[in-house]
Amino acid sequence: MRSPVGHALRSVVALVGLVGFGVCFGYFAAHQSSFSRILGGEIESRPRSYVKQVQVVIDPGHGGKDGGAQGNGLLEKHLTLDVAQRVRRELAKRGLRSVLTREEDRTLSLSERVEIADEHREAIFVSVHFNTSAAPSVSGLEVYHSDPKSLETLVALKKRFEIPRTEKLRDDRNRVLAEAMQASVARTTDVRDRGVRNRSFYVTRHAMAPAVLVECAYLTNEEEAGRVKNPHFRSRIAQGIADGVEAYLERVAAYGATGGGYPYGLIVGDEEIGEAGEDVAER
Repeated sequence: MRSPVGHALRSVVALVGLVGFGVCFGYFAAHQSSFSRILGGEIESRPRSYVKQVQVVIDPGHGGKDGGAQGNGLLEKHLTLDVAQRVRRELAKRGLRSVLTREEDRTLSLSERVEIADEHREAIFVSVHFNTSAAPSVSGLEVYHSDPKSLETLVALKKRFEIPRTEKLRDDRNRVLAEAMQASVARTTDVRDRGVRNRSFYVTRHAMAPAVLVECAYLTNEEEAGRVKNPHFRSRIAQGIADGVEAYLERVAAYGATGGGYPYGLIVGDEEIGEAGEDVAER
């Protein structure tokens, strides 16, 4: 004979399970765009046309007369171009548009690199670099952003997005992109994660787009340089950079436009943070 208490308990358990399923289903439906890449679907947009308009500007550091860092038989300018080309191919597989600031071994000024990015209203700027250290034991990945941007960049942003000059503006996009990039590249390369860092590099400080500078590895570390010499490892770097771009776009898609209709990460009406100080010239 069934106990009335047992029957009641089973009914309560079934009801709780049904409610739990409904809550989970509702959460998934409400956040479907956040799971789009995990499920292999198309990235949802803010609106959908936004992702189609985004131009990822990939900047191979140095070039031409500027060889960049050297270590263990490697020269930075050749590696940055190789990785940038791999990033472009990786992004193309995912349906994302991209452009390189240089397609060959040529000299390009820092301001010219920024100008290429600023040509595109909806852009993401990623500058690719490799590092060196006086201590051969130092290794790992670092991703840099500039917070704050220069004052003239904030003025240009207000003009581009029709933000009244009297409004205060803070640009938080660079930090968000840097955090997404650091996590993604560290995961795909399995190198030491040296963290996200804030520094006034010219290209990240003056570009109107959300901008990061990726120091992929240390050429002066013998073990890490050995990995960099392997094309498969450089492809893993490129995959991580592409993953970082996608992760950032998912944040944008999940957020949507702010109440004022301004791009994600441009905080209007908050305390304005801008800086008129000196740049770090070599980047």
